Amino acid sequence: MRSFSRRNSRMADPRDRPAPYQRVWHTIRPMLILQVPPVPPVPAHHWGAAQWGTVAQWVGAVVTAVAIGVALFKESIIRWLRHPELTARLEARHPDCVKTPLKHGEWWGSRYFLRLWIRNEGDVRAEKVEVFLARAWVEHKVGSWEELPQFTPMNLRWSNGDWKNPTIYVDGISPGMSRYCDLGAISDPAHPDLKSLPEAGKTRLGLQFEFLGPASEYLLPGKYKFEILVAASNREPVAYFVEIHLTGLWSEDEKEMFKNGFTVTVRKG
Repeated sequence: MRSFSRRNSRMADPRDRPAPYQRVWHTIRPMLILQVPPVPPVPAHHWGAAQWGTVAQWVGAVVTAVAIGVALFKESIIRWLRHPELTARLEARHPDCVKTPLKHGEWWGSRYFLRLWIRNEGDVRAEKVEVFLARAWVEHKVGSWEELPQFTPMNLRWSNGDWKNPTIYVDGISPGMSRYCDLGAISDPAHPDLKSLPEAGKTRLGLQFEFLGPASEYLLPGKYKFEILVAASNREPVAYFVEIHLTGLWSEDEKEMFKNGFTVTVRKG
């Protein structure tokens, strides 16, 4: 595959960044220390005007500081309380997996698209949503995964877009709404471009990157694991791990293909 600069596929730990209310406290704390005198150590039932006046100063300082904090961090607080919540799903069934016709010269055949169902379960519209394939592994031994050689991290294509000019950033997904994103396509082994390749007669998986590679780069039968990042301009990336077992078997019958042609599982990272 072509070499591109690799984007960071690891999300920063949210605990490393203070929440909005913590940033407000760090801002107003010096105000409280500098502006308000201590309350004289007198039993509460003996308090006089001096003690109650000091309490009033404390209350006024707190109210002022909170008002300043809200003004400074209003947008951050709102984003912390109300935000998009992007989820991903992929199951070996229709409509997550769909069979489509394919033409190559005089040859007619078909292929199966494996599509991620991206849903906004938050309470705010997700803006400029993208799906990024960050890392990939192949299983060489049972339970032993290795980085996929020559893998190039790249954005995936949103489904049902222009083949030559794919949609990479969808304008938005409203709360409770969803949209499909193509992850890969399993090709009919009778495709003319696959007949001359090793292990002819078996299916291959073509990842649906922003820039598509040649048939020689399609993945051979085997077990693969992918790290998918789903993000929006107003929401941090969320990681999902997709495992696909491509058996190499092909069937024009959808039920047979979904049962014996491949398996797929998705879990949140």
